[in-house]
Amino acid sequence: MRLSKPAAKRAEPEESKKATTGFLSQKEREGKTMKISKPAVKATEVEEPKAKDPKKAAKAMLEPEPEPEPKKKAKAAGEQTPFGTRIGSSGGRIDLLLIQSKKGVTTQELAEGTGCTVGRVLAHLRHLVHKKGLPIVAEDGVYTHTPSKKT
Repeated sequence: MRLSKPAAKRAEPEESKKATTGFLSQKEREGKTMKISKPAVKATEVEEPKAKDPKKAAKAMLEPEPEPEPKKKAKAAGEQTPFGTRIGSSGGRIDLLLIQSKKGVTTQELAEGTGCTVGRVLAHLRHLVHKKGLPIVAEDGVYTHTPSKKT
């Protein structure tokens, strides 16, 4: 097939465009295939020993191997507040401010003093009352802790 001069001129800018931009046309992309690399096989994989009895060997291959239990990370004991919360945590800072206040504190004061949100303060106070069973009293938005023999 012979190209006329205008068609030949149109073909040249595409080639120069490809050379300058590095992009391939759709026809060129369709002709290219992507190479997908396969993951390397681990050298630590070991073949299972062959059993003498073929029935036992088949049964062993069908049964899944038990997965090892994940190791639990041991947490450092650390120091705790009288309420049982770790010192340095947001809950621990809330506990210490609550204990140190003589007249009581509001949630806003606790939030500003600990660097937590008001929602976090309320959630921790709720935890102390319902889960830990501590005598924390709220009167007119002021929370106070009445010490007992337990704490």
